[in-house]
Amino acid sequence: MTFLDSFYDEATYLANNPDVAVAVRDGAFPSGLEHFLGFGLAEGRESTRAFFHKGFYRNENPDVKAAIQNGAFQSGWQHYVLHGADEGRAPNNLADRLEEEFYLTTNPDVADAVAAGGFDSAFQHFFHHGFAEGRRGMPEVRHILVMMVDLIDAKASSLYTLEQLDEITFTDSRSVAEIFRRASFGNLIFRGDVVGPFAINSRAEDCVLNDIHEWARLADVQATASGIDLSSYQHRMYVLADQTLIRCVPRGLGSISGERTWIFDANDRRITCQELGHNLGMHHAGVDPNNDGVIDAVYGDMSDFMGGGSVGGMVNGAHVADMKWYNTWPGTRPIFSSGTYDIAAMSIAEPGDRLPIVLKIQGPLRWYYLSYRQRRNFDSHLPSKYTKGVSVHRTGGYRDSDTAWIKTLADGETFQDPVAGVTVTQLNHSAELVTVRVTGFPLKHLRTEWRV
Repeated sequence: MTFLDSFYDEATYLANNPDVAVAVRDGAFPSGLEHFLGFGLAEGRESTRAFFHKGFYRNENPDVKAAIQNGAFQSGWQHYVLHGADEGRAPNNLADRLEEEFYLTTNPDVADAVAAGGFDSAFQHFFHHGFAEGRRGMPEVRHILVMMVDLIDAKASSLYTLEQLDEITFTDSRSVAEIFRRASFGNLIFRGDVVGPFAINSRAEDCVLNDIHEWARLADVQATASGIDLSSYQHRMYVLADQTLIRCVPRGLGSISGERTWIFDANDRRITCQELGHNLGMHHAGVDPNNDGVIDAVYGDMSDFMGGGSVGGMVNGAHVADMKWYNTWPGTRPIFSSGTYDIAAMSIAEPGDRLPIVLKIQGPLRWYYLSYRQRRNFDSHLPSKYTKGVSVHRTGGYRDSDTAWIKTLADGETFQDPVAGVTVTQLNHSAELVTVRVTGFPLKHLRTEWRV
């Protein structure tokens, strides 16, 4: 990428400056670039798709702001192009959203381009392209406030200490935070604090399920009174005594795409993972072996902790794809044509691998996800029925629905959806990858709009 490429894009310049586009059309200038170099730069006209933030640049550079006010420059953009870039001044706050090692590791195409001299740095790619393309510059960090809550006759403090809850949630090698870090391939980091116990003037013996909302409100009041800023946390987790003492509740509850979870058995980390998963927008992982659209067992998918799977393992391909957790290109690949495809084993995939770990088929009424798992690393306890080949999962055609495992193929076996017209045949597999043939495109009764 040349110096000029960094600051000029012909199509963008003409689109942003219709008077220049007319002048070029009428022959007054041979190109928008000629106008930009002769007049546009001095006039402060923006010329690139780059993310130059006027307000940020002026606020971060008071000398530039003063120079503009004194007439030395027409705009912050003019200063940046002529001087600021060479001086290493940041054009926006995107640098705060980028960890270069993470970005290069999870985007090997960018690493190759930087090594070949196509870009000076990871930041240059992220600045000009990656951010707009939706590439993640750093792991997502979310904060949890864990509140120990004591009822009059059911005290969580009689079952746990604050130190134990901190280990369970954040710090030990099998913590909830570590489980999500592994399942997200390092793209999601949970941090937080454990506080309490907060004593609630309510009895468990005569409770009803809706009481949990009042218990949460009262705990929030006490947390705020103790000086905690609740707005600093994306999640609030209320840890109470278990079902032997509070009989009106299940073992855990979590609001879908919300901020609250109620945990009534903190020792079972799968419960906490499921409820936090709900907060993140994940639904249950069930099974539908005959693919009739009716889930036979809501928690039946043993390959995902949103079902009945081990919290030491990964989540299924549908959840990985829809949560955008495998950030490495081409980690999740939608397919729109018949062909033969390789899929890398999810449990041994590493950032920098050149194979997808999930193929996504967007049918007329259902979306299918093809993934491959092996009993290695985080998946060492995965039941063997999921390891013989490609697993086929389904959702209802949108993210906010339960996932359903349909079947895992062996070599030579097929999966068919006669309504969509799609057929998946497993050709062969090894410890590292599986090869499948997908036929039936274009699918029947296609949607008018595809969602990738």
